[in-house]
Amino acid sequence: MQYTTEQYQQRIARQFEKFASLFNAGMHVLVVMHNFPDPDALASAAAFKYLAEELYKVKVSIGYGGNIGRAENKALLKRMKIFLKQISRIKFSKYERIVVVDTQPGAGNNLIDTRRRYHLVVDHHPLRRDTKADIVIVEPGIGVTSSIFVECLRLSGLPVPMYLATALVYAISAETQNMKREAHDFDVRSYLYIYQFVSVRQLSEIIHPKLPQTYFEALGRALNNAYIFRNLIYAPLNEVPNAEMVAEMCDFLLRRERIGWVLCTGKYKQNLYVSLRSSHKRANAGKIITKLVKNTRNVGGHEMSAGGFIPLPNNQKEYMTKLEEALAAQFGSLMGYESVVWKPLLDG
Repeated sequence: MQYTTEQYQQRIARQFEKFASLFNAGMHVLVVMHNFPDPDALASAAAFKYLAEELYKVKVSIGYGGNIGRAENKALLKRMKIFLKQISRIKFSKYERIVVVDTQPGAGNNLIDTRRRYHLVVDHHPLRRDTKADIVIVEPGIGVTSSIFVECLRLSGLPVPMYLATALVYAISAETQNMKREAHDFDVRSYLYIYQFVSVRQLSEIIHPKLPQTYFEALGRALNNAYIFRNLIYAPLNEVPNAEMVAEMCDFLLRRERIGWVLCTGKYKQNLYVSLRSSHKRANAGKIITKLVKNTRNVGGHEMSAGGFIPLPNNQKEYMTKLEEALAAQFGSLMGYESVVWKPLLDG
């Protein structure tokens, strides 16, 4: 359900007032993000850490799964000056409160055990049936989880550190592609409010980092392996240096003129990662990715963007080839085409 900006502010304010009841001074609190955290997850976790430590005098640790491979995300993390812990190395019993940001228990993009008790969940993805916590702030009508935390910062009256404002501004911009993708007026207002505290120099360094050789190799594979049919592009990237590269190349290929949909796949470790992008505002990308991956546990998404993964068997080369062929065929079918003839994007 969509609300006005004022209604979102009221909804968040009611829940934010309850935060104090969760925490006592000296508590150890764990914040859990999704695997391969993006700017929205990183900035949201950092914002909660700042709020909780300043307001409630608790000690906050941040956990995640996977790795951080995208150059922009590495630059963001460097400037946020926060330490992250791998979920696999965390002893959950050490923490008296567990908070989940930018994902939900039961979603396929995290290592969260749904049997565990969670105290706070803050997210902007559709509410899952198995999401339970003492306080739940899930607003799928908002484009960015970071926007929710900007509102919490505003309500708190705390001074906003420059590093945190810069991280939140970048997160809102990156997640909505500069307000082009799934941005609500609430996101725009959050962006404009927090921008007054940013470091423009640091923001520029995050947006324009130096890129590793592996990026250009992946870009070359994306262009050479991309196929086009009418308003569709499909690109199997083969092996990728990090899982985030699949979504990054998907965003890149969507910029090609007269293209409405892009599907990219890429192998990272023992999984085939699948990313879907659309330029249509009501594309139902999340529903389509579920039909492609065929496992609701391993997917997540919104109207214009979605992603998921498919576990690969040990003898994977032949299996992966057939799987990618099947995905390409089904992609065309789901887009309404009975017969799809893919041609190289760089024909000749």
